[in-house]
Amino acid sequence: MKKWIALSLAAATLAAGPAVLAEENAPAAADDMIIEVPSNNPDIMLIDEALETMPIAEVPAVTGTVEGVLMKDGLFPVRQIAEGLGYTVNWDGEARRVEIIRGAQYITMDIDVDAYTFARRMPEALGSAPVIIEDRTYVPRRFVEEYLSAYVFELGEDLCDVTQASIVTIKGFEEDGSLLVEDEVRGEVIVHIAEETEIIAGGEKADVTALEEGMTISVVYGRAMTMSIPPQTTAVRIVIG
Repeated sequence: MKKWIALSLAAATLAAGPAVLAEENAPAAADDMIIEVPSNNPDIMLIDEALETMPIAEVPAVTGTVEGVLMKDGLFPVRQIAEGLGYTVNWDGEARRVEIIRGAQYITMDIDVDAYTFARRMPEALGSAPVIIEDRTYVPRRFVEEYLSAYVFELGEDLCDVTQASIVTIKGFEEDGSLLVEDEVRGEVIVHIAEETEIIAGGEKADVTALEEGMTISVVYGRAMTMSIPPQTTAVRIVIG
């Protein structure tokens, strides 16, 4: 979906201004779901070469996102990410140990030791130990994705945004195959499934046939979401179970 956006609503907004937005809350027809965006349009912000673009005015604030994370050799600053996602991070200088807490979630790691604990279970090796670089603790991508249930959008030049997955319930399927889900934060959301959408079930790759009405799933939304009612976006990753 490179240099494309989902929804003719975005084009209407560019042409007629914000006043049109309030009058066109109804979902777009299936034939109008995709339009091409001129690459030289100054009102279009390129989010990522592999994802959609959206008008700047059409990109709402999304909770659970940490913007502008600077990677170092594929490692990520754990305090910046965890605190940005609502965790509390504690540092024990004597033991050289990091504690990450949110509600019942309790994660620990020792610097230079490839052994991470979650919910006080036995330590697990992730293939890379946490390290201190310039007085900041860095962890591997696998920790961010598996322990913090987040997704890394790489923006180039070692810069990325980190977004936490949303837990949703599938309410039904639209005629074009997209999902109507109930998001506990946003309410109803229409989630389109693209060829690039990664679907995981039981730790293995799956396809759309694995999705069923009433199922609770984890969804990583694309970095653009319309302000229609209900809002619409494209899934980057769906995890079942």
